[in-house]
Amino acid sequence: KPNVQKGTVAAIKLSPALTVPENITVSEVSQLRAAKWTDCVLVVDDCEGLSVIFTAKDLAY
Repeated sequence: KPNVQKGTVAAIKLSPALTVPENITVSEVSQLRAAKWTDCVLVVDDCEGLSVIFTAKDLAY
């Protein structure tokens, strides 16, 4: 990335976001999150807009 300022988020090599549809089950998203070794999953609506961020803490409630 030629014009990326050092010290910015754009300068970090990030993994692609893990997204799932709203109709996925809690069990499925939990298994996927664990399999991908990620702390959170982005749940998106039908228009692919962010609906919620699902984390391990959500399983405790």
